[in-house]
Parts: sequence; C-alpha cells; structure tokens
Amino acid sequence: SINFLNLEEDTFYNYIVGENGAVLVRPTTSGIPPALREAVDLNAVAYRRNPEEIVRAGGVLRPESKSIADAPFNGGTVAINSKREDAFSARDIEVLSEFSQVISEANRRLRDVQLLNSREQQLHQAQMMEAIGQLTAGIAHNFNNMLQGIMGNVYLAIQEAVSAPQREMLESADIAARRAAAMVSQLLTFSYPGSQRRLQSIDPSARLVDVVEMG
Repeated sequence: SINFLNLEEDTFYNYIVGENGAVLVRPTTSGIPPALREAVDLNAVAYRRNPEEIVRAGGVLRPESKSIADAPFNGGTVAINSKREDAFSARDIEVLSEFSQVISEANRRLRDVQLLNSREQQLHQAQMMEAIGQLTAGIAHNFNNMLQGIMGNVYLAIQEAVSAPQREMLESADIAARRAAAMVSQLLTFSYPGSQRRLQSIDPSARLVDVVEMG
C-alpha cells in the first residue's frame, strides 16, 4: 500500500494493492496510525516482524498481515505486508527503501504540477477580472459623462421652473441622477481595486429601493 499523510491535520488515505493486482483506494481517514507516524518520525524503514511487534507499534492485526514493513517518503509511507512472520529479508527492505525514494520524487513532482496548475488558474482569474474591470471602467466613464450632462440640464431646468409640481419632478430627476452617479462611482471602485478609494459597507435593501425608484 501507499499511504499519504497529512501530519498537520492528522489525516491519511491510501492505495492498497491486493494479491490479484486490484487497487483499492480508501477515503481520507482521521487519526494517523502510530505505526505510520513511527516510520515518518524515524525517517527509516519500520519493520514489524510478527503480530506481537505489529500490536506493540499500534497497528491493527489482519489475517493478511503477519509481518509489515513501512518505508517513509516525502508525504507518506510505502508499506508491504505478508501472511508469514519475518517474511522480508534485508535485501527486501533495501529495495523497499529505494522504491520509497522513487515515490517521494514522483510525489514531489506531482505537487509541483498541482501548484503550477493552481497558479495558472489564479493568473487566468486575475486576467479575466482585469478585463472585466477595464470594460466596466469604459462603460462607467461614458455613462458618467452622460449623467453630468443630464444633471446640468436638470439643474438649469429647476432654476427656470414656474410651478411647484414642475420643480418637484425636476428635483426628483436630479436625485435619481445623483444616485446613478454614486452607482457609477462604485463601479469605478470595482474597476480599480488597487486604488485608494475608501470602501464602506452599504445597506443592500436601501440600494434595491434606490433602483426601484429609478425605474
């Protein structure tokens, strides 16, 4: 079996190869067995020659495991077991140790590839957000220019209003235009997340009311 350990979270999962070559993948389990920790802590092959040594090391007795050898690698252990006691020779242990070094290098390369893929995804996400920000900024600037013209004309119209109802409608339009301008300002803040604009919490329900009133 090949056991992958997470010492910080005290979890592990393993791939078990049966006598017929079938591979069984066990899901992540909490609580790393003491026998596996021993091999990692010693950084050397831990060989339990008989059931008594297996139990003493904190292992679980199984019919197929009368002797077990665990060889550590960077990320876990490689284990071989036998239905016979004292089944493995010094050469067997040496080969197991060499194989664990191969697994260690393969695991290291796999982690490097996973890290590279993760960083590529982060870069792609950042580039996509940058493109969205640039598009939003362009739209916001154009919309803001139109709003400024609308607000200017509404202001002049308010000054020339001859009746209270006219003034009220124009003032309502001016308020709506200013709310739209505030929303544009928020869009610009989103477009330039690294800017020095001051961010503050907002009340979503109040914003929804503003949008309804603008409609």
